[in-house]
This record gives sequence, structure tokens and C-alpha cells, in this order.
Amino acid sequence: MSGMTKHPNQPGFTLVELSMTMTISLILLLTMAVILVLSRRQTDSMNQRLTLLRDEMILDRWVQHYMEPAVRDSIQIFSNVTNENNDVDTDDGTIVHLFLPDSTQIRLALADQQIDWRVNLVDNHPLDSPASRIRLRRIAGQIAGIHLEVTLTNSEDSLNYARFIVPRN
Repeated sequence: MSGMTKHPNQPGFTLVELSMTMTISLILLLTMAVILVLSRRQTDSMNQRLTLLRDEMILDRWVQHYMEPAVRDSIQIFSNVTNENNDVDTDDGTIVHLFLPDSTQIRLALADQQIDWRVNLVDNHPLDSPASRIRLRRIAGQIAGIHLEVTLTNSEDSLNYARFIVPRN
């Protein structure tokens, strides 16, 4: 008797039936695995695009908010920024170009949230924490060099408040 036939009273499958069933099952399993991997990659790609879009929207909102003088709000600079080398008369709110030293922290009041950025100057390129790198680099790309145009005022808690002006290119 060959493997192609079976006895009418013998239970079970022939070798050909078993191999075809196994082949079809294997093909279906591989197809499902490929679909799962592709959908996972597409989901990751979509999440990354949504994150970039959200950052882009935050940046656009930020620039629009601070480009309008009427709604331009204060930014707190927490560092050893002094008026010694800048000749700033803080009483009349003179607008000056202020060079931010290394490791300056800038707190932005953005809508209902606050974002802390730390600026590190490496080869005249500001870097920040990975969480805000895209936004800070995009903003820094619109600034001439690393000089920021600010208006300094004194406050009760002795923090320097500044207005961050993004120049139009």
C-alpha cells in the first residue's frame, strides 16, 4: 500500500492530506505574523508622525502667541544672568541682545502648560533635553545666532523675567 491511499476501515488521514493541511496552516500562520508585524510598524510610524505633528502645532501656537506684542508673555530665566556686561537699564525696559550662558534654564508659559528647557551651548548650537529637542532646535533655527532679544525686569522673587522675541526670517 502506498501513502496515497488508505484502507476504508482505517481511521486518520493520508500523508498527502496531512502535509497539505500542515502547509496551509503554516502559510496562514506566516501571513498572520507578517500582517501583525506590518501593522505594528505602521502603528509606530503613525505614533511618531502624531508626535511630530503635536510638536509642530505646539511650536506654531507658541510662535503665534509670542509674535503678538499684546499677548507676548514673560519667560523666566533661571541662571546667573547679570546686567554687568549687558548695560541694561531694567527700569525703562530697554530691549537688548543678551547672550545666554551655558546651562541656562528657560521656562515658557505655553497656554496652560509650562515647558522647562535647558540650553547648553555646544559650537554655538543650543541643545536641550531629548524631550524638547525638536521644538528647541526649530525655535533656535529662527534666531540669529544664540543672542536672544529680551526685555529684562526685576521681580519680587529676584528672578529675571524676559520677553522672548522670535524674529521673522
